[in-house]
Amino acid sequence: MASVAVWWRGRASVAWQLQQDGRSRHGFRAVNIGDATAKSVHVRVGSASDPTNVEDERRAESVSPSESVRIPVATDSDSREDVAVVITWDGRPWGRETWTYPLR
Repeated sequence: MASVAVWWRGRASVAWQLQQDGRSRHGFRAVNIGDATAKSVHVRVGSASDPTNVEDERRAESVSPSESVRIPVATDSDSREDVAVVITWDGRPWGRETWTYPLR
């Protein structure tokens, strides 16, 4: 089972990291979104073919500056699947990362 951990780094950037089997398997990425005070970021984990398509969405969360979330990546463990995480801020994409799950 894999998940994407999302958290704030200070007040101005959001970071995310792919974690698999209880271990961090992918280096984190951070994106600077400016002053994040009292705001939230929408995080979507979905199909890499069209990660903005709600029908392909695995789960979406809003992350406030005081919290972090872990978003499960629900995929068929018997097959490889391209998965993407997309960070949006005020409706604009600020970061995207794609990987093939499960990691080898």
